[in-house]
Amino acid sequence: MKKRKVVKYIAIISIALIILMISFMFRDVTSEKIAEGRYKIENFGLYPDAYITVKEDKIQFHNIDLNAIYQEQQLQDYSRVVEINSQNKLENDKLEEFSNLNKAMVENEYTMPYGEGDKTGTFSYLYFAYPGRNVFGLVIEYDALHKTIKINNEIQVLMFRR
Repeated sequence: MKKRKVVKYIAIISIALIILMISFMFRDVTSEKIAEGRYKIENFGLYPDAYITVKEDKIQFHNIDLNAIYQEQQLQDYSRVVEINSQNKLENDKLEEFSNLNKAMVENEYTMPYGEGDKTGTFSYLYFAYPGRNVFGLVIEYDALHKTIKINNEIQVLMFRR
């Protein structure tokens, strides 16, 4: 009789633990915030040791030169915007500040605009990480199910996995 009670209690505790684990996994997958941790770059020979760290609402890139990848093209895009509408022209100090992705996202932590993100799928979210004007910055796609961060940019797409 005593043996049955022990088995019964072990079964109940096991089921409770399984339910608890599933609820934690489901909560992590359905959150719009990027899961905390380190995301390593995949298949990018120029910066094979690059990674992203995520803590709370902060994201920071490491071992990568974002300016070398994106700045030149973004400055060209900015010049075209200014040609069309000169009211969008920035002072030189603001232009340097906004176009410097390394200062905004590599040397410093960048605060993610979670409230401004778009849900693009069941487990995927899209964020516009622009430290300045919309020409300068990165589009960040987060896949909560696969724990990937994708920098979705026509200049260079980068994939990071936790």
